[in-house]
Amino acid sequence: MAADGAARLKAYVTTVPENGKANKSLIKMLAKACKLPAGTISVASGATSRNKQLLIEGVSQDLTAKMEQWIKDLTP
Repeated sequence: MAADGAARLKAYVTTVPENGKANKSLIKMLAKACKLPAGTISVASGATSRNKQLLIEGVSQDLTAKMEQWIKDLTP
Protein backbone atom coordinates (compact mmCIF):
# COMPACT_ATOMS: atom_id res chain seq x y z
CA MET A 1 0.00 0.00 0.00
CA ALA A 2 1.43 3.37 -0.96
CA ALA A 3 1.58 6.37 1.34
CA ASP A 4 -1.38 7.89 -0.51
CA GLY A 5 -3.51 4.80 0.22
CA ALA A 6 -3.43 3.50 -3.34
CA ALA A 7 -2.56 -0.14 -3.96
CA ARG A 8 0.44 -0.76 -6.18
CA LEU A 9 1.93 -3.87 -7.65
CA LYS A 10 5.72 -4.04 -7.78
CA ALA A 11 7.17 -5.97 -10.67
CA TYR A 12 10.74 -6.37 -11.78
CA VAL A 13 12.01 -7.26 -15.24
CA THR A 14 15.61 -7.68 -16.28
CA THR A 15 15.10 -6.40 -19.80
CA VAL A 16 16.91 -3.17 -20.62
CA PRO A 17 14.63 -0.13 -20.88
CA GLU A 18 15.41 0.62 -24.53
CA ASN A 19 12.80 1.18 -27.23
CA GLY A 20 9.99 -0.08 -25.01
CA LYS A 21 11.53 -3.52 -24.48
CA ALA A 22 11.13 -3.43 -20.70
CA ASN A 23 7.49 -2.36 -21.04
CA LYS A 24 6.87 -5.29 -23.41
CA SER A 25 8.49 -7.67 -20.92
CA LEU A 26 6.33 -6.29 -18.12
CA ILE A 27 3.18 -6.73 -20.20
CA LYS A 28 4.19 -10.27 -21.16
CA MET A 29 4.88 -11.18 -17.52
CA LEU A 30 1.58 -9.72 -16.29
CA ALA A 31 -0.37 -11.35 -19.13
CA LYS A 32 1.10 -14.74 -18.24
CA ALA A 33 0.36 -14.28 -14.53
CA CYS A 34 -3.23 -13.26 -15.27
CA LYS A 35 -3.70 -15.79 -18.08
CA LEU A 36 -4.65 -13.05 -20.55
CA PRO A 37 -3.58 -12.30 -24.10
CA ALA A 38 -0.76 -9.74 -24.03
CA GLY A 39 -2.72 -7.64 -26.53
CA THR A 40 -5.30 -6.80 -23.85
CA ILE A 41 -2.68 -5.00 -21.72
CA SER A 42 -1.10 -1.66 -22.57
CA VAL A 43 0.82 1.10 -20.81
CA ALA A 44 -1.70 3.89 -20.15
CA SER A 45 0.84 6.29 -18.64
CA GLY A 46 4.43 6.32 -17.51
CA ALA A 47 5.95 4.57 -20.53
CA THR A 48 9.38 6.07 -19.74
CA SER A 49 8.94 6.14 -15.96
CA ARG A 50 9.58 3.51 -13.30
CA ASN A 51 5.97 4.01 -12.18
CA LYS A 52 3.38 3.00 -14.74
CA GLN A 53 -0.33 2.71 -15.05
CA LEU A 54 -1.46 -0.23 -17.12
CA LEU A 55 -4.75 -0.60 -18.91
CA ILE A 56 -6.25 -4.09 -19.02
CA GLU A 57 -9.12 -4.38 -21.49
CA GLY A 58 -12.03 -6.72 -20.93
CA VAL A 59 -11.40 -7.29 -17.23
CA SER A 60 -13.51 -10.11 -15.83
CA GLN A 61 -14.80 -10.53 -12.31
CA ASP A 62 -12.37 -13.43 -11.90
CA LEU A 63 -9.39 -11.22 -12.69
CA THR A 64 -10.66 -8.45 -10.45
CA ALA A 65 -11.01 -10.94 -7.58
CA LYS A 66 -7.51 -12.34 -8.25
CA MET A 67 -5.95 -8.86 -8.18
CA GLU A 68 -7.85 -7.92 -5.01
CA GLN A 69 -6.49 -11.10 -3.40
CA TRP A 70 -2.92 -10.24 -4.50
CA ILE A 71 -3.32 -6.84 -2.85
CA LYS A 72 -4.65 -8.41 0.36
CA ASP A 73 -1.81 -10.93 0.43
CA LEU A 74 0.79 -8.20 -0.05
CA THR A 75 -0.66 -5.66 2.37
CA PRO A 76 0.99 -5.77 5.81
